[in-house]
Amino acid sequence: MNEQTLQAIVDEIEPRVTGQKFGRVFTLGSSRFAIDLRLGGEYLFVSAEPQSPRLYLIKRKLKDLEKASRKDSPFAAILRKHLANAEITSVEKDPNDRIVTMQLAAFSELEGETEYRFVIQLTGRSSNLFLLDGAGTIVDVLKRGKGPEPGDIYEAPEAPPGRRSEGEVFDAEGSESLSEALDRHYREAEEEQKLRSAFRSAESRLTRDLKKQKRLREALEKDLETHGDEEQWKRLGDTLLANVANAKRTGEGFEVTDYFDDEAPLVTIPADPRHSVSEAAEEYFKKYAKARNAKTAIAERLKDVSKETERIERELAELRDAFEAGDRAAVFEAEDSVPVPLPGKKPGKVLRDEPTGTRKFVSRDGFEILVGKKSKDNDHLTFRIANSLDTWLHAADYPGSHVVIRNPGRKEIPVSTLVDAAKLAAFYSKAKNESKAAVRYTLRKFVHKPKGARPGLVSLADFKTIMVEPGIPELP
Repeated sequence: MNEQTLQAIVDEIEPRVTGQKFGRVFTLGSSRFAIDLRLGGEYLFVSAEPQSPRLYLIKRKLKDLEKASRKDSPFAAILRKHLANAEITSVEKDPNDRIVTMQLAAFSELEGETEYRFVIQLTGRSSNLFLLDGAGTIVDVLKRGKGPEPGDIYEAPEAPPGRRSEGEVFDAEGSESLSEALDRHYREAEEEQKLRSAFRSAESRLTRDLKKQKRLREALEKDLETHGDEEQWKRLGDTLLANVANAKRTGEGFEVTDYFDDEAPLVTIPADPRHSVSEAAEEYFKKYAKARNAKTAIAERLKDVSKETERIERELAELRDAFEAGDRAAVFEAEDSVPVPLPGKKPGKVLRDEPTGTRKFVSRDGFEILVGKKSKDNDHLTFRIANSLDTWLHAADYPGSHVVIRNPGRKEIPVSTLVDAAKLAAFYSKAKNESKAAVRYTLRKFVHKPKGARPGLVSLADFKTIMVEPGIPELP
């Protein structure tokens, strides 16, 4: 959002919000907020995200905002504490930069009227939100450690020279207002970004699966090659047996007559110096049996690899066609549909990741958390539902549920989500009545099932420990 567009937005909203009361704050993200200014279905939208800072009015249903809201951030709580029912007296843009200041007057019986300034700093990488008192002292700031802190006198960042002369007002043709045009533009851009992200995630997974099948094929073919030609091994064994009476030992093996050749030449067949002719023949017959059995088994596995490769290539082609056609449902389904091989089954047989026997939660950061109910459910969750890079948790030294944080996008798990899941792991265990409980966590790929172990029992190749208070956290 350039300066010209921001100035036009301020000109558009200033007469509508001046004199209105500051109401509820909806936290839509770490740096996104919708503020109720009693405009009858319209809300002031503010984003201090570095890549897309912006300000305008949005039209939303209250239930939709409540559904999209996260738990209030500390900054939102401070705004509510100081600005609830405060009257907006003016809205102005800094003439030299992308900074908007909203003047407010709050009234209380104890303190009387108090002046505040809500500073919306939409300056790219230094974008931030500030609450100032009447003297310009910072009461609170959205992003700390990136500039002025609470208690400092607010000073706007130095604007790069010449920015004002660049850019034009965003084209609002076909819209009732500039706010409506901007809202539609950014929502479409976000939906497009989500679609691209889902496509890249699904395409990356399928591409990795194709490479895996290629490596498997190469390994099988190499394994087949190491077993040698079974007919050759059989011929050498038969030749040795046909020469039991006349074979001559040499330094390398036995010199014999090759009766399988029309000219019956003398040939030397390698053999262990410790073996007799019959024992040497037996060793070749063993190689023959191994090569024959390997050829049959590997042929079956190569057939399965070919089928799996064809399936993946087909899904990849369908995914790319769906993306090109803008088929959102198909792309998002491909992202969410991660095949999980069943133990002991062929590569072509897969189980789709549909949770059964689990409790489902969603962390405050939007990650899905699954909690097993019974021992068999724990095994099913860990070894048939969870993917290798999902995060796995369990109460240390206490029987309890397996807990999995789903991570199809391979993102970094926020600490807050890890704490939410750890609290659940402790609560759904024998440690639920402890004041503090240790919870072990690791990636699913480090969780193994010992041979013959009872349901729910696992071993960990690697793990870390977190201390939490058992309980069900406040989740969306």
